[in-house]
Amino acid sequence: MSTVTPNGWGLRPPTLGDAAAMAEVANAASQALYGQDQVAEERVRNWLSASDRDLEFGIRLLVDRESRVIGWAEADDPGEPHVLIEARLAVHPAVADQPEAWDALLRWLESRARSFIPNAPEGTRIALTVDAATVDTPRITALERFGASRVRVMNRMRIDLGEALLQSPAWPNGVVLRTLDPEVDLRVLGEASQEVFRDHWGMVEQSVDEEMRSWREWIDSQGEGFDRTLSFLAVAPHSERSGCDVVAGFSLCRPNMPGSVDLGILGSLGVRPAWRGQGLGLALITHSFGEFHRRGYQAVELVVDTGSLTGALRLYERAGMRPIRQQFVYEKELRPGQDLVKREL
Repeated sequence: MSTVTPNGWGLRPPTLGDAAAMAEVANAASQALYGQDQVAEERVRNWLSASDRDLEFGIRLLVDRESRVIGWAEADDPGEPHVLIEARLAVHPAVADQPEAWDALLRWLESRARSFIPNAPEGTRIALTVDAATVDTPRITALERFGASRVRVMNRMRIDLGEALLQSPAWPNGVVLRTLDPEVDLRVLGEASQEVFRDHWGMVEQSVDEEMRSWREWIDSQGEGFDRTLSFLAVAPHSERSGCDVVAGFSLCRPNMPGSVDLGILGSLGVRPAWRGQGLGLALITHSFGEFHRRGYQAVELVVDTGSLTGALRLYERAGMRPIRQQFVYEKELRPGQDLVKREL
């Protein structure tokens, strides 16, 4: 389904052939803000080709009168309970000063997000969220004109491996490390991450199956670039009650760009509550840094909540990371009601 904006620009669903144009828009915006690319064409193509990606209804491209892609927006099915719809949005710097570009995409995002309301439990609050770099004035202006409110600040943090005095990981007694096997570990990873993030701001309680779907999507988006030897599970000895080993924590990493050792990304790190306070989080971080360093990577970055309910920011600072920039989380309420999103402990 395609639509036309008042100034003659159009909105249409993407095809796999649009991956290069979508990456170019995202990277042009990132270059304008930070002087670096944000995403590889290969990863956009993998993301578009995922088996559960809804190209017809879940993504819209903004094209100009010459059919060139000048922006895009995405709001995928959030899964049960359908109360928090996280959106992605990119506008080319060449048109970022034109409100029509932002407004067309944001109007579509709201319409898409509202389509999930019938799937949510009755009486629950529904909201749409979009990130914005703190230096991206046109984006912030558009979001506030759209009626979204700033609800959180996130830090982008970095460690330069060539300059850092890397620590050696000190593992708690009995904990051993192994790499992730996606064919057998998605359920135990889903169970662990469900418990790990239960007390994190912005968490929405979901089933283990939904957690597994999210991790499968994260893996699939990397395509052939996924490297299981950069995803680590910290396994504790089995308990008498369960009779099997338990994933006590995890550190899931990836290259920022396929084939490049310029920058590594610590995508997700977590420690289950029963193993917190024993140094496991710091051990996972330092092991991950060491593995990136061994492979020749120059730096590692991650995004962390500045007001983390579990003190994650202090942990990354102890590991030698420093903030390099910030981004806001904006939220627009679509329906008032009981809030199922974690806001405080």
